[in-house]
Amino acid sequence: MENQLKAIPPNSFKCTPLDPADSHNFLAQYLYRVLAQGLAEVKPEKKLSKDAEKRDSRLQKQIRICNEIINSLERNNIEGFDEAKISKEAKKLLSIMVSASDMRFAERPDTPLSIGALLSGTNQDPTLISQLTKEIATADRVDILCSFIKWSGIRILAPALRMFTKRNDTRLRIITTSYMGATDLKAVNFLSDLPSTEIKVSYDTHRTRLHAKSYLIHRETGFSSAYIGSANISQAALTDGLEWNIKISQYEQPYQWDKISATFETYWNDKEFETYDQQGDSKRLEKALIEEASPKTDNEYIIPYFHSHPISP
Repeated sequence: MENQLKAIPPNSFKCTPLDPADSHNFLAQYLYRVLAQGLAEVKPEKKLSKDAEKRDSRLQKQIRICNEIINSLERNNIEGFDEAKISKEAKKLLSIMVSASDMRFAERPDTPLSIGALLSGTNQDPTLISQLTKEIATADRVDILCSFIKWSGIRILAPALRMFTKRNDTRLRIITTSYMGATDLKAVNFLSDLPSTEIKVSYDTHRTRLHAKSYLIHRETGFSSAYIGSANISQAALTDGLEWNIKISQYEQPYQWDKISATFETYWNDKEFETYDQQGDSKRLEKALIEEASPKTDNEYIIPYFHSHPISP
């Protein structure tokens, strides 16, 4: 690329030096592509005995190449990478039982925890409810940010949430709103009754209108997931609705995960979102939902639009 740039006028392109503060990220991203392409080209040796063939198989050669790269870090006096070498067994750890008495392994999501994905709501993709159910089963903490919470959605998500909140050392946090009166009071009260669950509600529908839909599955292992898209908690959105939801993997995109989880914390600590206590706030939420669901006059919708988009005579 550098040679190609030399062949064109200097004022026809723009470059900037790498910043030493984050140069490791850029170099690692580039090396990932180079290494993936190189490992894909590795071929096993031909005409070897069975023992030699096993020793010099394609996979074993790939492992040796990776370990040579790790060795080069040690040769450059970078410590702490000896245990990072890949075992010759070349196995992937999929799960560990919570206790020896429970011999059942949790059902794994349809996409790997280490890779992001798009769920488009078509027959070719798994449903959002199927993935959330499987993800919640192995979560340490669950955070949900959703403008509308419908009973139809909570009803099908309820078994997974019940099982999750019954476990020790779990926490469920939910942020929602009274916007448009679309949330069902029954759904909020059901969630409020679950153990280890906290709910915050925004009653202000004029200053801020929350439209975000995100489901954060926290795992202490570093394999957290976030589903962000268009799906509110309703039966149609979680099952067969044509909703688009992006799955973000903490392992694959730690920088995105950090921003997503930090943004949730910002909302959680915002005074606009008030802690919901069913005994003290149920009537208030019911009133807000009824008022929001009531018909609006034309002026409530048209005047703000005209102010920013005047109509020509």
